[in-house]
Formats: sequence, structure tokens, C-alpha cells
Amino acid sequence: MNKLIAIAVGAVISVGHVGAALAAPPAWCKSVPKNDRYDLADLSKGLDDLADVVVTFAYATCSPTPEAEANKDQIAKARAAWSKKLMMTEDDWADVGELAEMRSNERNYDSSIRINTNGQEMGIGDSLKRPWTSFDAIDQWVLILNGVGGSGDFTLDDNYFVDSLGQNLTETGRAAYIKVCIEDKSPVQWAMCQADIDRLDYTKLATELRTLKTYTGAPKMMVRVKIQKLKAALVKHAATVKALIAKDAGYQRLFDVAKTVNAEWTSRYTKDAALIALAKEMDDARATNSRKAFAGCQDKTWAAFKAAVSAIPAKKWEGMTEDRKNAKSFSAVAMGPLISDPNVYLAAVAMVTCNTKGLEKDGRNDHSIEMLSDAMNRWPGFRGPRNATQSMIMTTGVELDDRDAKLDYPGVLRYFSSGMGRGEGKNINEGKYGGIGTVASVKKSGDTALITFKKEMVKQEQCASSRTSNRISQIRSDGVLVYQSTCTSWETVTVDKSSDPQTVYARYVDGLKPGMKVTVEGDIVTGAWANNKAKVPAMVFGAPVK
Repeated sequence: MNKLIAIAVGAVISVGHVGAALAAPPAWCKSVPKNDRYDLADLSKGLDDLADVVVTFAYATCSPTPEAEANKDQIAKARAAWSKKLMMTEDDWADVGELAEMRSNERNYDSSIRINTNGQEMGIGDSLKRPWTSFDAIDQWVLILNGVGGSGDFTLDDNYFVDSLGQNLTETGRAAYIKVCIEDKSPVQWAMCQADIDRLDYTKLATELRTLKTYTGAPKMMVRVKIQKLKAALVKHAATVKALIAKDAGYQRLFDVAKTVNAEWTSRYTKDAALIALAKEMDDARATNSRKAFAGCQDKTWAAFKAAVSAIPAKKWEGMTEDRKNAKSFSAVAMGPLISDPNVYLAAVAMVTCNTKGLEKDGRNDHSIEMLSDAMNRWPGFRGPRNATQSMIMTTGVELDDRDAKLDYPGVLRYFSSGMGRGEGKNINEGKYGGIGTVASVKKSGDTALITFKKEMVKQEQCASSRTSNRISQIRSDGVLVYQSTCTSWETVTVDKSSDPQTVYARYVDGLKPGMKVTVEGDIVTGAWANNKAKVPAMVFGAPVK
């Protein structure tokens, strides 16, 4: 008795025993292992088992049983339909051969695709020492989906990694990012990848896979199958987003912000190409830990950082000042305008990476590196449009209609200061916290400079004489008794309250003149004003501002 089987694309074949002559198989069948023990019923499996469906099509075409031969026209028609959906040419079917050699369960695991290490021996928790700019389509797919890297590796941070790829992002890599994004439950994350959903080009993706020489057939087929599943998932995702916005129009604001940010970044890739390239260069250097890659980075990154800070209007820091009585430093309040500026953020990423990961063991970094690193560790920043979208949403203040609803933001924890041990504790300012006051003199000596301050003579009351009682007020740790003391007379004295001379890095004193007010923290000048009455600074972190 014949039995009817519904092929996955909708055709129905009648399976029975016949004795028709077998046609010659296609040329690509040379790559497919011989197998006549397959079950045509597998052709009716759904999307979840699409890899098995594809393999069965290959078997039925290359090793046709009498049942398959009897239904070759229907099978060929169904295979052609799947070829169109998977965007495969006839020659692409040669890729199925390697997929057929895998176990059925392995065909559906993302982890079954092994990253191309270029010969690097990698153990559990090891990081791949390859420049990020060298990653091809399937490299990006694997890194985004499989989490290759040690603890703190930036490749594990999908939002940062994809942003860092910039215009090197392949369509295959974009698809992997979208897959991760829509599996997240956060509408903020969905807004961050909406532009990628809109831009995803399946034709380019198919060409990437077809022309790729660094990976064999099985990984290519596994990606094709996953892309087909992604297409279905995106239909459901679009409906979910539509329903979410219909329920609370406040969510539309997330996607509006994302659209604005992405439009701005379209021009930024051209306008700020040099700065973006510098950040990308340091990302590559961090990944490879190459001396050659880091060579000369200190001068380059400092120049970029200084130029970016100088481009910020001085009024951004109007009224901000040092208040040491209340433990408020200028750097703490000044940091906001710094890392909220996209160009300063990009330059800071490059400079911090250079001066931590890029240092030799006996290298030295200044106090700004630690401060910038601390400020950026949990801040999404502006490495690219995705992180910029999150930053903009956080600072815009999106209001939802439901007062009980809260926006969940993607977690951020980026150890830019990885390697801070290089140079840590080598403050050239002899362990001094810093100083504040009016500059008396500035003297450079090599790569350092000595700042002295004008005297600040003030009158104050102090005890002139005292009497010690026989009452114990304290017992010290060494056993010595301390007795209560009472002041018997007071006097008015004049004292100098100016800060001690401060040794700082010379690059922070360019443009610094006697009479200017400065704040010094550690071994850097964090701020400088034309005089004590000035409301806006003339210098911030060594950069002149106007």
C-alpha cells in the first residue's frame, strides 16, 4: 500500500515501490555521503528540524531509493522551493554533504560551529588573539552567539563588540546580533537593534556565505538554517513590538530615539572616521596584546583626547568647582560632560586601552586613566549607534503610561582598566592627593612639571598654652596613656594655607600661567581657570576649552 507524505513546503508525495530507471545525480552529489537508509517522512518535519529536512533532500537526490525515484519530480520541486527560501544556488547544495556527516542533534547547535583560531591553541576561558577587524562573516556569527572569550573579554559584550565592528559588520554578523537581541526581553534592547532589523540584507548575507573560503560546508548550512528560523522569529517579534506600543505608546519613544541616533551615526561614520578608526585600532590591539599594535599609541590617543575635550564649549562646566571641605572634587563633577560627549568617549576608550593594556609591566599611566576608566565601566557610552541609543534613552527620560512599569536596560560592565596593575601605584606626585590654588610658577623638567602656589595667608586662632590633667582620655595601641589637656590661653596667628608644590605630567600644564587657578588630583591638572573669579574653566584635563 502506498503512503502519503506531506513535504515541508506543502507538496504531497505518494510513496510506493516502483522499478523506474534512476537518473544521474547532480555534480554536487560527490560531496554527499552514500546513504539509502533515510526516511522520506523526514521531509515533512518542521522548521525546528530544518537541518534534517535539508539533509534528507540531499540523500533523496543523490542516493534515490525506488520510493524517492518514483517521486523525484515532487521532491525536486520541493527542494527548489527550499533552495529559494534558503537563498541557495544549485552549487551551494555541495555544502550539505558535510552537514549530512554530523549527528542530527549537532546540526542544530550554535556551539557546533568552531571559531577559526588561525592556529591558536585555545583552552576553556581563553580569549581569541585575533584583530577584530579580521573577523569574517562566520567568525562574527560564532563570536556573537557562542560567547568565545575569557572573563571580561569584550567579545562577550554583544552591544560593544557589534558597535566596535562598525562598517566591518557583515550581514551574517548582523543577523547573529538580531537573533540575540530579539531573544532578550527588554524593549530597550529591541530598540537598540531595530535599525539592524531594518537593514538586514538577506541577498548580501547569502553572497557572504557562498564566497567565504575560511569555513567549510557544514557551518555555512547551519547558518542558512538558522537564518530561515530567524525570518520566522522576526515576524513574531514585529507583532510583539506592535502590540507593546499599542498597549503603551510610551514604548514608541524608545524606537524614535533609536531612529534619531542611527541617522546621526550615519554621518558620524564619515565625519569622525579618524577617531572611530583610532578606537577600532585600540580594540584590535587589546584583542591581540601586540606590542606592534600598541606602538606609538600614547601620543596618538592623547592628541585625540585633547582635541575632543577642546571641542566642548567651556560653559558645559560653568559653576563647577572644587569643594574639598565637602569632599567634592572638580573631576567628579567634570566627568559628566566628558563621557557624555561621543567624541570624548571614543577618544577615552582608545586612550585608556593604550595606557592600561598597552603598557609594559614597568610602564606608567597617569591619574586620568583610572578616573576615566571608572567613569566608563558601567556607562553604555558611544562606541557605536547601539550603545549610543541606550545612552540617549537613559538620559532622555522616557515616560511610560503605566506608572508601575519600568524599563530594563542591558547590563554594562566593561573593564577598560584591565591591566591597570601596569603602572598602578606609581604616582609621580610622591603620593600626594593634589592641590588647589593660584599658580605662582610652572617649571617643566622632561615629561613632568612642578607647580607652586601663591601663598594664602590667613589669620586663625590657636592654643598658646595648655594644662594637662590626671584624667586618662585614651590608651594607645602601644600601651601609652594619653591624658586630657585643656587650653589655658589663645592667640591669633597668621599661617600659609596654600597647597604644597605639586609634580604633574608636563602635558597637563601647556597653557598654564601664573595667576591662574588650578586643581590638581594625583599627578594631573584636572581644571584651570583664568583667575579665582572665573566661572568657566580655561582648561579641563589638560585640554584648552573656550
